[in-house]
Amino acid sequence: MLRRTTNFKFQDFGEVHNTPPKEAKEMSYHILQLKAKSFDRAFFSSTPTYLENMSGITMVALSHDGIHFKKFVLHRTIEIDPNVYFNFVPITDHSELKIYYNEATLNEKKIQDPIEYKPISSKIAMKEIYTNYYYIRKAGYFFPEQILPFYVLLYIDEGEIEIECDEHAYCLKANDCLLLYPDQKLSMHTKSDQNCSYLMISFLMETTLDTSLKNIIIHLRNREVYSLLSKYMKAVQNDHEIEHELAIVYLKEVVLMLFRERIETQANEYNPMQVHYENALFNEILIYIQTHIDQNISVEALCERFQISRSKIQNIFKEKFDIGPKQYISNVKLDRAKEMIQEHKYTISEISDRLGFTSVHYFSRKFKSHFSIAPTDYAKQCQKQKEF
Repeated sequence: MLRRTTNFKFQDFGEVHNTPPKEAKEMSYHILQLKAKSFDRAFFSSTPTYLENMSGITMVALSHDGIHFKKFVLHRTIEIDPNVYFNFVPITDHSELKIYYNEATLNEKKIQDPIEYKPISSKIAMKEIYTNYYYIRKAGYFFPEQILPFYVLLYIDEGEIEIECDEHAYCLKANDCLLLYPDQKLSMHTKSDQNCSYLMISFLMETTLDTSLKNIIIHLRNREVYSLLSKYMKAVQNDHEIEHELAIVYLKEVVLMLFRERIETQANEYNPMQVHYENALFNEILIYIQTHIDQNISVEALCERFQISRSKIQNIFKEKFDIGPKQYISNVKLDRAKEMIQEHKYTISEISDRLGFTSVHYFSRKFKSHFSIAPTDYAKQCQKQKEF
Protein backbone atom coordinates (compact mmCIF):
# COMPACT_ATOMS: atom_id res chain seq x y z
CA MET A 1 0.00 0.00 0.00
CA LEU A 2 1.34 3.41 -0.95
CA ARG A 3 2.02 5.93 1.79
CA ARG A 4 0.83 9.50 1.40
CA THR A 5 3.31 12.35 1.14
CA THR A 6 2.19 13.39 4.63
CA ASN A 7 3.91 10.23 5.93
CA PHE A 8 7.17 10.92 7.80
CA LYS A 9 9.14 8.88 5.24
CA PHE A 10 8.50 11.57 2.64
CA GLN A 11 10.64 13.95 4.73
CA ASP A 12 13.71 12.34 3.12
CA PHE A 13 12.73 14.07 -0.12
CA GLY A 14 11.07 17.33 0.84
CA GLU A 15 8.32 19.08 2.78
CA VAL A 16 4.54 19.24 2.78
CA HIS A 17 2.50 22.49 2.68
CA ASN A 18 -1.23 22.93 3.17
CA THR A 19 -1.29 25.38 0.27
CA PRO A 20 1.35 26.48 -2.25
CA PRO A 21 3.79 28.79 -0.39
CA LYS A 22 4.73 32.26 -1.58
CA GLU A 23 7.98 30.95 -3.15
CA ALA A 24 6.01 28.59 -5.37
CA LYS A 25 3.59 31.26 -6.55
CA GLU A 26 6.49 33.36 -7.76
CA MET A 27 7.76 30.54 -10.02
CA SER A 28 6.70 29.36 -13.45
CA TYR A 29 3.95 26.75 -13.41
CA HIS A 30 2.33 24.30 -15.75
CA ILE A 31 -0.86 22.23 -15.42
CA LEU A 32 -0.37 18.64 -16.60
CA GLN A 33 -3.10 16.21 -17.67
CA LEU A 34 -1.79 12.78 -16.64
CA LYS A 35 -2.94 9.59 -18.36
CA ALA A 36 0.14 7.39 -18.91
CA LYS A 37 0.65 4.80 -16.17
CA SER A 38 4.43 4.55 -16.51
CA PHE A 39 7.50 6.66 -17.25
CA ASP A 40 11.14 6.06 -18.22
CA ARG A 41 12.47 9.55 -17.49
CA ALA A 42 12.85 11.53 -14.27
CA PHE A 43 13.01 15.27 -13.60
CA PHE A 44 15.51 16.93 -11.29
CA SER A 45 16.39 20.52 -10.39
CA SER A 46 19.09 22.36 -8.45
CA THR A 47 16.32 24.42 -6.83
CA PRO A 48 13.10 23.34 -5.06
CA THR A 49 10.14 22.18 -7.17
CA TYR A 50 6.50 22.18 -5.99
CA LEU A 51 3.69 19.80 -6.95
CA GLU A 52 -0.01 20.38 -6.30
CA ASN A 53 -2.65 17.78 -7.13
CA MET A 54 -5.63 19.46 -8.82
CA SER A 55 -7.94 16.50 -9.50
CA GLY A 56 -7.90 12.70 -9.43
CA ILE A 57 -5.25 10.79 -7.47
CA THR A 58 -1.57 10.96 -8.41
CA MET A 59 1.42 8.83 -7.48
CA VAL A 60 4.79 10.58 -7.24
CA ALA A 61 8.05 8.61 -7.36
CA LEU A 62 11.22 10.11 -5.84
CA SER A 63 14.87 9.10 -5.70
CA HIS A 64 18.21 10.45 -4.52
CA ASP A 65 20.25 8.44 -7.02
CA GLY A 66 17.89 8.15 -10.00
CA ILE A 67 17.83 4.36 -9.59
CA HIS A 68 15.99 3.45 -6.40
CA PHE A 69 12.62 5.19 -6.23
CA LYS A 70 10.16 5.54 -3.35
CA LYS A 71 6.50 5.92 -4.27
CA PHE A 72 3.90 8.06 -2.52
CA VAL A 73 0.33 9.22 -3.07
CA LEU A 74 0.50 12.97 -3.64
CA HIS A 75 -1.33 14.68 -0.79
CA ARG A 76 -1.48 18.43 -0.25
CA THR A 77 1.23 20.58 -1.88
CA ILE A 78 4.72 19.10 -1.70
CA GLU A 79 8.07 20.81 -1.97
CA ILE A 80 10.72 18.57 -3.54
CA ASP A 81 14.27 19.17 -2.37
CA PRO A 82 16.99 20.20 -4.88
CA ASN A 83 18.66 17.37 -6.80
CA VAL A 84 15.92 14.84 -6.02
CA TYR A 85 14.77 12.84 -9.04
CA PHE A 86 10.98 12.68 -9.51
CA ASN A 87 8.11 11.93 -11.83
CA PHE A 88 4.43 11.08 -11.50
CA VAL A 89 1.61 8.95 -12.88
CA PRO A 90 -2.15 8.92 -12.27
CA ILE A 91 -3.58 6.30 -9.95
CA THR A 92 -7.11 7.03 -11.16
CA ASP A 93 -7.85 6.83 -14.91
CA HIS A 94 -6.43 10.32 -15.19
CA SER A 95 -5.39 13.14 -12.88
CA GLU A 96 -4.47 16.80 -13.09
CA LEU A 97 -1.27 18.14 -11.58
CA LYS A 98 0.14 21.64 -11.17
CA ILE A 99 3.94 21.89 -11.13
CA TYR A 100 5.79 25.01 -9.97
CA TYR A 101 9.39 25.04 -11.20
CA ASN A 102 12.43 27.10 -12.14
CA GLU A 103 12.77 26.91 -15.92
CA ALA A 104 16.52 27.54 -15.78
CA THR A 105 17.27 24.64 -13.44
CA LEU A 106 14.70 21.94 -14.29
CA ASN A 107 16.21 19.01 -16.22
CA GLU A 108 15.36 15.42 -17.02
CA LYS A 109 17.23 12.14 -17.56
CA LYS A 110 16.40 8.64 -18.74
CA ILE A 111 16.20 6.17 -15.88
CA GLN A 112 17.51 2.62 -15.86
CA ASP A 113 14.25 0.81 -15.04
CA PRO A 114 10.89 2.34 -16.05
CA ILE A 115 8.47 3.07 -13.20
CA GLU A 116 4.92 1.81 -13.57
CA TYR A 117 1.85 2.12 -11.38
CA LYS A 118 0.38 -1.33 -10.84
CA PRO A 119 -3.18 -1.12 -9.49
CA ILE A 120 -4.66 -3.53 -6.99
CA SER A 121 -7.23 -5.27 -9.14
CA SER A 122 -8.83 -8.68 -9.19
CA LYS A 123 -7.32 -11.24 -11.57
CA ILE A 124 -9.73 -13.96 -10.49
CA ALA A 125 -13.38 -13.67 -11.49
CA MET A 126 -15.76 -16.41 -10.37
CA LYS A 127 -18.81 -16.65 -12.62
CA GLU A 128 -21.14 -19.27 -11.20
CA ILE A 129 -21.37 -21.95 -8.52
CA TYR A 130 -22.89 -25.14 -9.87
CA THR A 131 -23.20 -27.65 -7.02
CA ASN A 132 -22.35 -28.03 -3.34
CA TYR A 133 -22.52 -31.45 -1.74
CA TYR A 134 -21.31 -32.86 1.53
CA TYR A 135 -20.89 -36.63 1.08
CA ILE A 136 -20.54 -39.37 3.67
CA ARG A 137 -19.25 -42.38 1.77
CA LYS A 138 -19.11 -45.87 3.22
CA ALA A 139 -16.12 -48.16 2.85
CA GLY A 140 -15.84 -49.61 -0.66
CA TYR A 141 -17.63 -46.74 -2.45
CA PHE A 142 -16.61 -46.24 -6.09
CA PHE A 143 -17.10 -43.19 -8.34
CA PRO A 144 -16.47 -44.20 -12.02
CA GLU A 145 -14.17 -42.16 -14.26
CA GLN A 146 -15.67 -38.97 -15.66
CA ILE A 147 -14.42 -35.88 -17.47
CA LEU A 148 -15.71 -32.81 -15.65
CA PRO A 149 -15.95 -29.61 -17.77
CA PHE A 150 -15.67 -27.28 -14.76
CA TYR A 151 -13.62 -26.61 -11.65
CA VAL A 152 -14.11 -28.88 -8.65
CA LEU A 153 -12.90 -28.24 -5.13
CA LEU A 154 -12.56 -31.27 -2.86
CA TYR A 155 -12.12 -30.93 0.89
CA ILE A 156 -11.71 -34.08 3.00
CA ASP A 157 -13.37 -33.69 6.37
CA GLU A 158 -12.83 -37.16 7.84
CA GLY A 159 -11.25 -40.41 6.70
CA GLU A 160 -9.36 -41.04 3.46
CA ILE A 161 -10.24 -41.37 -0.21
CA GLU A 162 -8.27 -42.64 -3.22
CA ILE A 163 -8.42 -40.51 -6.36
CA GLU A 164 -7.20 -41.06 -9.89
CA CYS A 165 -6.83 -37.86 -11.87
CA ASP A 166 -5.27 -37.73 -15.35
CA GLU A 167 -3.74 -41.17 -14.73
CA HIS A 168 -2.14 -40.07 -11.45
CA ALA A 169 -3.16 -41.68 -8.16
CA TYR A 170 -3.60 -39.67 -4.97
CA CYS A 171 -4.62 -40.45 -1.41
CA LEU A 172 -6.44 -37.57 0.25
CA LYS A 173 -6.68 -37.53 4.03
CA ALA A 174 -8.50 -35.38 6.56
CA ASN A 175 -7.86 -31.63 6.06
CA ASP A 176 -6.55 -32.16 2.50
CA CYS A 177 -7.78 -30.05 -0.40
CA LEU A 178 -7.53 -30.73 -4.11
CA LEU A 179 -8.55 -28.31 -6.85
CA LEU A 180 -9.51 -30.06 -10.09
CA TYR A 181 -9.35 -28.08 -13.31
CA PRO A 182 -11.81 -28.33 -16.23
CA ASP A 183 -11.61 -31.38 -18.52
CA GLN A 184 -9.54 -33.50 -16.13
CA LYS A 185 -10.38 -37.20 -15.87
CA LEU A 186 -11.52 -38.12 -12.37
CA SER A 187 -12.39 -41.34 -10.56
CA MET A 188 -12.46 -41.95 -6.82
CA HIS A 189 -13.11 -44.66 -4.26
CA THR A 190 -12.99 -45.15 -0.52
CA LYS A 191 -10.87 -47.82 1.11
CA SER A 192 -12.42 -51.18 1.85
CA ASP A 193 -12.16 -50.68 5.59
CA GLN A 194 -12.75 -46.94 6.03
CA ASN A 195 -15.55 -44.43 5.56
CA CYS A 196 -14.89 -40.94 4.22
CA SER A 197 -16.77 -37.64 4.44
CA TYR A 198 -15.91 -34.79 2.09
CA LEU A 199 -17.18 -31.55 0.60
CA MET A 200 -17.37 -31.28 -3.21
CA ILE A 201 -18.01 -27.90 -4.86
CA SER A 202 -18.22 -27.38 -8.62
CA PHE A 203 -17.98 -23.92 -10.15
CA LEU A 204 -17.27 -21.95 -13.33
CA MET A 205 -14.68 -19.20 -13.72
CA GLU A 206 -14.76 -16.15 -15.99
CA THR A 207 -10.95 -16.09 -15.90
CA THR A 208 -8.59 -19.04 -16.10
CA LEU A 209 -6.92 -19.98 -12.83
CA ASP A 210 -3.16 -20.30 -12.63
CA THR A 211 -2.23 -23.99 -13.00
CA SER A 212 0.21 -24.02 -10.07
CA LEU A 213 -2.46 -25.83 -8.01
CA LYS A 214 -3.19 -28.45 -10.64
CA ASN A 215 -2.80 -31.99 -9.26
CA ILE A 216 -1.42 -30.59 -5.99
CA ILE A 217 -2.75 -31.76 -2.65
CA ILE A 218 -2.81 -28.91 -0.13
CA HIS A 219 -2.82 -30.03 3.49
CA LEU A 220 -4.44 -27.33 5.59
CA ARG A 221 -2.36 -26.60 8.67
CA ASN A 222 -4.81 -24.19 10.31
CA ARG A 223 -8.56 -23.73 10.63
CA GLU A 224 -8.89 -20.65 8.43
CA VAL A 225 -10.03 -22.48 5.31
CA TYR A 226 -12.32 -24.76 7.30
CA SER A 227 -13.94 -21.70 8.86
CA LEU A 228 -14.41 -20.12 5.42
CA LEU A 229 -15.95 -23.30 4.03
CA SER A 230 -18.39 -23.37 6.96
CA LYS A 231 -19.40 -19.76 6.19
CA TYR A 232 -19.68 -20.68 2.52
CA MET A 233 -22.03 -23.62 3.19
CA LYS A 234 -24.21 -21.48 5.46
CA ALA A 235 -24.44 -18.72 2.85
CA VAL A 236 -25.07 -20.97 -0.15
CA GLN A 237 -28.01 -22.67 1.58
CA ASN A 238 -29.79 -19.34 2.03
CA ASP A 239 -32.09 -18.18 -0.80
CA HIS A 240 -31.30 -14.48 -0.39
CA GLU A 241 -29.22 -13.04 -3.25
CA ILE A 242 -26.92 -11.21 -0.80
CA GLU A 243 -26.06 -14.55 0.81
CA HIS A 244 -25.29 -15.95 -2.65
CA GLU A 245 -22.93 -13.03 -3.29
CA LEU A 246 -21.25 -13.82 0.02
CA ALA A 247 -20.95 -17.48 -0.97
CA ILE A 248 -19.00 -16.50 -4.10
CA VAL A 249 -16.77 -14.22 -1.99
CA TYR A 250 -16.08 -17.02 0.52
CA LEU A 251 -15.34 -19.58 -2.21
CA LYS A 252 -13.02 -17.15 -3.98
CA GLU A 253 -11.21 -16.53 -0.70
CA VAL A 254 -10.81 -20.28 -0.18
CA VAL A 255 -9.21 -20.63 -3.63
CA LEU A 256 -6.91 -17.67 -2.95
CA MET A 257 -5.84 -19.16 0.38
CA LEU A 258 -5.00 -22.43 -1.34
CA PHE A 259 -2.73 -20.51 -3.71
CA ARG A 260 -1.12 -18.74 -0.76
CA GLU A 261 -0.67 -22.05 1.08
CA ARG A 262 1.03 -23.47 -2.02
CA ILE A 263 3.40 -20.51 -2.26
CA GLU A 264 4.34 -20.75 1.42
CA THR A 265 4.83 -24.52 1.18
CA GLN A 266 7.28 -23.99 -1.67
CA ALA A 267 9.03 -21.27 0.30
CA ASN A 268 9.48 -23.70 3.20
CA GLU A 269 11.79 -25.89 1.13
CA TYR A 270 14.81 -24.16 2.63
CA ASN A 271 18.48 -24.54 1.91
CA PRO A 272 21.00 -23.86 4.73
CA MET A 273 21.36 -20.22 3.71
CA GLN A 274 17.59 -19.78 3.86
CA VAL A 275 17.49 -21.35 7.32
CA HIS A 276 20.22 -18.95 8.45
CA TYR A 277 18.25 -16.03 7.03
CA GLU A 278 15.05 -17.10 8.78
CA ASN A 279 16.86 -17.47 12.11
CA ALA A 280 18.42 -14.02 11.72
CA LEU A 281 15.03 -12.52 10.83
CA PHE A 282 13.41 -14.21 13.82
CA ASN A 283 16.16 -12.83 16.07
CA GLU A 284 15.50 -9.32 14.73
CA ILE A 285 11.79 -9.70 15.47
CA LEU A 286 12.53 -10.77 19.05
CA ILE A 287 14.92 -7.84 19.56
CA TYR A 288 12.33 -5.43 18.18
CA ILE A 289 9.65 -6.78 20.54
CA GLN A 290 11.99 -6.55 23.53
CA THR A 291 13.08 -2.97 22.76
CA HIS A 292 9.54 -1.74 21.96
CA ILE A 293 7.65 -3.65 24.64
CA ASP A 294 6.30 -0.37 26.06
CA GLN A 295 4.39 0.17 22.80
CA ASN A 296 1.23 -1.42 21.42
CA ILE A 297 2.85 -4.02 19.13
CA SER A 298 0.40 -5.84 16.86
CA VAL A 299 1.07 -8.91 14.72
CA GLU A 300 0.01 -6.88 11.67
CA ALA A 301 2.62 -4.23 12.47
CA LEU A 302 5.34 -6.90 12.74
CA CYS A 303 4.28 -8.39 9.40
CA GLU A 304 4.50 -4.99 7.70
CA ARG A 305 7.79 -4.01 9.31
CA PHE A 306 9.59 -7.28 8.51
CA GLN A 307 7.80 -8.01 5.20
CA ILE A 308 6.48 -11.40 6.32
CA SER A 309 3.03 -12.96 5.98
CA ARG A 310 0.79 -13.47 9.00
CA SER A 311 0.71 -17.25 8.55
CA LYS A 312 4.50 -17.34 8.25
CA ILE A 313 5.12 -15.42 11.47
CA GLN A 314 2.52 -17.60 13.22
CA ASN A 315 4.31 -20.75 12.05
CA ILE A 316 7.74 -19.47 13.14
CA PHE A 317 6.59 -18.66 16.68
CA LYS A 318 4.73 -21.96 16.93
CA GLU A 319 7.88 -23.79 15.84
CA LYS A 320 10.22 -21.89 18.19
CA PHE A 321 8.04 -21.33 21.28
CA ASP A 322 4.88 -23.41 20.70
CA ILE A 323 2.80 -20.22 21.07
CA GLY A 324 1.66 -17.52 18.66
CA PRO A 325 3.34 -14.10 18.36
CA LYS A 326 0.45 -12.33 20.12
CA GLN A 327 0.80 -14.58 23.16
CA TYR A 328 4.58 -14.15 23.12
CA ILE A 329 4.26 -10.34 23.14
CA SER A 330 1.80 -10.59 26.03
CA ASN A 331 4.19 -12.86 27.96
CA VAL A 332 7.11 -10.46 27.45
CA LYS A 333 4.97 -7.53 28.65
CA LEU A 334 3.94 -9.45 31.77
CA ASP A 335 7.51 -10.53 32.52
CA ARG A 336 8.60 -6.91 32.21
CA ALA A 337 5.72 -5.86 34.48
CA LYS A 338 6.92 -8.33 37.09
CA GLU A 339 10.43 -6.83 36.94
CA MET A 340 9.02 -3.30 37.26
CA ILE A 341 7.01 -4.29 40.34
CA GLN A 342 10.19 -5.67 41.90
CA GLU A 343 11.95 -2.35 41.26
CA HIS A 344 9.35 -0.42 43.36
CA LYS A 345 9.63 2.66 41.09
CA TYR A 346 6.10 2.74 39.69
CA THR A 347 2.55 2.14 40.83
CA ILE A 348 0.51 -0.68 39.33
CA SER A 349 -1.44 1.88 37.29
CA GLU A 350 1.77 3.46 35.97
CA ILE A 351 3.17 0.05 34.99
CA SER A 352 -0.05 -0.74 33.14
CA ASP A 353 0.15 2.57 31.23
CA ARG A 354 3.88 2.26 30.46
CA LEU A 355 3.46 -1.20 28.98
CA GLY A 356 0.50 -0.20 26.80
CA PHE A 357 -2.30 -2.18 28.46
CA THR A 358 -5.78 -0.84 27.69
CA SER A 359 -6.69 -0.53 31.37
CA VAL A 360 -5.29 -1.36 34.80
CA HIS A 361 -8.15 -3.83 35.32
CA TYR A 362 -7.25 -5.71 32.13
CA PHE A 363 -3.58 -5.69 33.16
CA SER A 364 -4.45 -7.10 36.60
CA ARG A 365 -6.51 -9.93 35.06
CA LYS A 366 -3.72 -10.84 32.62
CA PHE A 367 -1.07 -10.70 35.35
CA LYS A 368 -3.06 -12.91 37.73
CA SER A 369 -3.87 -15.38 34.95
CA HIS A 370 -0.19 -15.63 34.01
CA PHE A 371 1.44 -15.67 37.46
CA SER A 372 -1.45 -16.91 39.63
CA ILE A 373 -1.20 -13.83 41.83
CA ALA A 374 -2.66 -10.33 41.53
CA PRO A 375 -0.10 -7.55 40.82
CA THR A 376 -1.04 -5.69 44.03
CA ASP A 377 -0.50 -8.86 46.09
CA TYR A 378 2.78 -9.51 44.32
CA ALA A 379 3.93 -5.95 45.08
CA LYS A 380 3.12 -6.47 48.79
CA GLN A 381 4.98 -9.78 48.70
CA CYS A 382 8.06 -8.11 47.15
CA GLN A 383 7.90 -5.30 49.74
CA LYS A 384 7.84 -7.77 52.64
CA GLN A 385 10.83 -9.65 51.20
CA LYS A 386 12.71 -6.36 50.82
CA GLU A 387 11.98 -5.36 54.45
CA PHE A 388 12.97 -8.80 55.68
